[in-house]
Amino acid sequence: MQDAAVLAADILISPMPPEMAVIKELERGTLSMLSDLQSYKNNGH
Repeated sequence: MQDAAVLAADILISPMPPEMAVIKELERGTLSMLSDLQSYKNNGH
């Protein structure tokens, strides 16, 4: 579901507290997901 929301969005906003665990999760999860979704960036436009 999160992938579909990212693909449908024009911009992404994600508030994050400056804690190391959160930063590591951003690197592991969110940035990885965005990298995987790059191949879809021109689909449907």
